[in-house]
Amino acid sequence: MIVSAHRTAALPPIPAWRRAILAALHVRVTYTDTALRLLGSPCILTCNHESMIDGIAIALAAPAPLVYAVTPDYAVRNRKTAALLAYLARRGLGKVVPLNQANPAPLRHLLRALRNGQSVMIFPTGTIRAGAPELTGHRWLADRTGCDIVSASISGSGASRLFGRKEGETFLRPRIDLTI
Repeated sequence: MIVSAHRTAALPPIPAWRRAILAALHVRVTYTDTALRLLGSPCILTCNHESMIDGIAIALAAPAPLVYAVTPDYAVRNRKTAALLAYLARRGLGKVVPLNQANPAPLRHLLRALRNGQSVMIFPTGTIRAGAPELTGHRWLADRTGCDIVSASISGSGASRLFGRKEGETFLRPRIDLTI
């Protein structure tokens, strides 16, 4: 189910196959002016991080392909998630850049993407661990490119038995609210 807060002619419709997956995942999307900004000049999209499904939900709901900073554990080392991310990239949902705290050099790939007119997506905490400190990579990118940092928010995904942190009450398919 997709809800539209500021649906305008400037925001292209999300393809039916993406809407179907979002509905199957119980993701309700609310579009704001942030979605329109993703269609304009390059920007840095940040979002809180509750579960392993968050990035996929954002990729399915985003009005434009993004370049995603993803931990190497999921982007490279885990064959299943790496294959899923590669499949989503081939479907036109964006590009994945493996990025971790120990080796910030891949931030330069994100820097290059911004300078080439692409928007990037970063989870500032870099993890779904509760209470994790915010990292500064998105600010570093903004300082070097002059690109704006815009925010999305997600809630409910942390209660997923399959993808969440498994703290407190969990559900097989919790309702997830995503605001872009």
